[in-house]
Amino acid sequence: MATPEPQSSASSEFAPLYSKAERIRLVLIWGAIWLLAVAFLKLWFFPAFKQYVEVAPCTTVFGFDGVAVLFFGVFVGIPVISAMLVGGIFGVTGYKVLRDGQFPPIGEKVLRPTRIRKGWQSRLLGYLHFLPVVLFLTLAVWGGFQAEHFSNLPRTAQSCPASHEG
Repeated sequence: MATPEPQSSASSEFAPLYSKAERIRLVLIWGAIWLLAVAFLKLWFFPAFKQYVEVAPCTTVFGFDGVAVLFFGVFVGIPVISAMLVGGIFGVTGYKVLRDGQFPPIGEKVLRPTRIRKGWQSRLLGYLHFLPVVLFLTLAVWGGFQAEHFSNLPRTAQSCPASHEG
């Protein structure tokens, strides 16, 4: 007597998996991207930022006070850039989830066996992909008020070298 096969339902569908070769390729590509990002930050950005912080009170950037540029860059610029990066990665996936009505989106491969979710669960997951972007943008708005406040605080007189005076 043959055993009956299990009924196929929408809740038992699984998203396609990456092959082992694709997984290795993903790890190598993302590892190289992160390595380049860390090298860029450590070797160029942080030293240049430290150097700018030391001379910010004595400089102007496109007619703006150097300290104001510093505060707005830290409190507004970094959150906005973070929102753009996170939105470029997670926002696209969130959009596809909402468009397709399922998570993971149609045709997207996954690293481990993942059940396809549809209905309200997929919509919730789609909207949750936008949450980090909203949080970063909220942080940028809050940071704008903080930067305005800090850049308007009175500062002690700074002795600036002739090469850095605005």
